[in-house]
Amino acid sequence: MEDWYASCRRFPSLDRSYFKESGLEQSTYYVIQKHYGVELERAEDTIDAVALNFKEARLLNMQEGMPALLRTRVTYTKEDTPVMYSSGKYIIQLAMNRRA
Repeated sequence: MEDWYASCRRFPSLDRSYFKESGLEQSTYYVIQKHYGVELERAEDTIDAVALNFKEARLLNMQEGMPALLRTRVTYTKEDTPVMYSSGKYIIQLAMNRRA
């Protein structure tokens, strides 16, 4: 589950039709570079432990309160201007290996 945000002024007319199901066109970075000529240089990530809320748990078919990782990212241009913010929650499921 991931959300990302960018300025409508910086990327006017950004449309879902720019994105494809597979290949490079599924990448936000690729679409921004191809359609707007913005060269993205770096991103800063932060990771925190969180719990799924009711809506998230329901969407993911998990229990409310289940632990997850929240990753937030700010992406910068070559000029060191922040242009995108994204956040996503990730579930880590460990497989238990039982010996008989």
